[in-house]
Amino acid sequence: MGQVRTWHADAKDIFNCEQGKKFKGRLLTLEDVYHSIDNQALKNNMKIKSVKLADSVKEIGNQSFYNCTALRDINLENVSQIRWESFLGCVHLKEITLSSGIRYLGRRSFSGCKRLNCVKFEKSTMLKGIEAGVFQNCESIEKISLPKGLTEIGNKAFYKCTSLKDIELPEGIQVIGNEAFYQTAIQGIKLPSTLVEIGNSAFLKCRSLEFIQIPASVKKIGRWSFHGCRQLKKVEFLGEPEEIGEWIINKSTVIRCKKGSGIDAYCKEKEFQIEYIDEEYT
Repeated sequence: MGQVRTWHADAKDIFNCEQGKKFKGRLLTLEDVYHSIDNQALKNNMKIKSVKLADSVKEIGNQSFYNCTALRDINLENVSQIRWESFLGCVHLKEITLSSGIRYLGRRSFSGCKRLNCVKFEKSTMLKGIEAGVFQNCESIEKISLPKGLTEIGNKAFYKCTSLKDIELPEGIQVIGNEAFYQTAIQGIKLPSTLVEIGNSAFLKCRSLEFIQIPASVKKIGRWSFHGCRQLKKVEFLGEPEEIGEWIINKSTVIRCKKGSGIDAYCKEKEFQIEYIDEEYT
């Protein structure tokens, strides 16, 4: 058994960097007088394996567990704010559970957690967005169901999650950022009817994607958004985006759209293959 150490707070309710530097054990338990973990408190600690947080701990600071390469287990069920790069490079972390009280996930907070294969959200949370790069390079995630309440998926949120095959996007999402799903293994995805913008290269090199339907709500599609998707047979447009970027697909992909629409003109200009939508959609 590794050393277990329980930290007792002094006058402050923050587990700070000074305390973090003194900690040399493998199992850390924080008692219930703590409310937060300071920025960089345990950064580059390569010995710590397990952390048990009291229910009172609500905030994980910037880079708190950055590059804690041995960390395997931490309970986050009562945490409401996880700041930027908090768990970046925690390559042995396998599972996280985020509760309905989660309010904020900072950029790249779990980036590079290569063995992370289970991310559990409550069905509804207070989270409004998945910040840039939150799960970037998490190579083992295969499936994820995002919670209700989200309005935005940030740039590179799931960038190079190369095992990600299945993702559920809730109604309410308005923006999918640049390279959000770059080079994932997604085979099919239902875009919400609330979606307004698809960013540049959002689904670039999703080589297992076969079909996608663009809701009528979408107003902007960035360049290269579905380019490099070798198995993508058809993209169907139910509406009329106001702005379409360059080379959104490969030439082997067929676009289904309304005859005489702006999409129709775009396809003819780019010499893309076209099928016209049946009357039931018009």
